[in-house]
Amino acid sequence: MAVIYTPPYSPNSMYRPNVYVTSQTTTQNLVLAVASVVVDFTSITTIRKSPAYTTGAAPTTFFFEFDVSKILQTVSAPNPKTITSVFAKDLNVVYNANNSDCHTEVGLIISYYYIDPVTNLLTQLMSEGSRA
Repeated sequence: MAVIYTPPYSPNSMYRPNVYVTSQTTTQNLVLAVASVVVDFTSITTIRKSPAYTTGAAPTTFFFEFDVSKILQTVSAPNPKTITSVFAKDLNVVYNANNSDCHTEVGLIISYYYIDPVTNLLTQLMSEGSRA
């Protein structure tokens, strides 16, 4: 699986599109990609997508787009009991804070599926991971 492009390098606002575009070239007719979203080494949820677009004849390259911004917004919901800034109130002092709104690793583990022509069942093609 190739990661065609990932969201811009940090710092990146979770309120901007955080889109991963992946591709898979195969002779099978891919109908579904399932991305397991991992944030800071913790599996959060899955996203199911049909191909956004395809190119070429057999073998065909299938492209899938995954936007994780809404997931990051949900995971980073403000907690009124904690400081949600990486900056101190007084910028003249050394300040170290744990901030649940800042994430260091966001990754996807992708599984591709096609309809098996013999059994007519949804069948997994392969599974690979990518991170940014």
